[in-house]
Amino acid sequence: SPRFNISVFDIIDSEYKAYWLGFLYADGYVSSNHKQVEVSLKGEDFEHLVKFSKFLQDERDSPVKISTIVSGGKEFTRCRYIVGNEHFYNRLIDLGCVPKKSLILTFPDKGIFTDQKLIKDFVRGYVDGDGSLSNTASGRLQISMIGTTDFLESIRIMFPEFGNIYTDKRNSNVHEI
Repeated sequence: SPRFNISVFDIIDSEYKAYWLGFLYADGYVSSNHKQVEVSLKGEDFEHLVKFSKFLQDERDSPVKISTIVSGGKEFTRCRYIVGNEHFYNRLIDLGCVPKKSLILTFPDKGIFTDQKLIKDFVRGYVDGDGSLSNTASGRLQISMIGTTDFLESIRIMFPEFGNIYTDKRNSNVHEI
């Protein structure tokens, strides 16, 4: 039996649930054949994955694993968190967090949130995964995020203050807002 709360996303009725769903939209890997959900981050983000495991009420000892990988001839530390459960897996897919999502991701149906105010927490989670905060040359704080045109256009419509969508000229599938 699973040793975590498999029904945590059955109802999106809290800032935490909305945030972590947004984070999974950005950084979650939903397997297309194993009914598993994985998050793999830089080693320095270990504590963030520990927070996620606590949010899921994971009862395992040390469920977040650290390993070293080699990419491009360089060594990197990464942390990984994997859970497997058919109900949890299917619920994420129902919520729009689908396998092979990077090129097809769409914004979730707003009806999944019990309160529309939770959408900002969902976006905050997404920004933590696929966004960045920086200062412009003039010293203004800038928030940017990458994603599919469809996903970002939905955010732009809900939050006009985010501005325009830019396409990375090297890869027409990578867009930024």
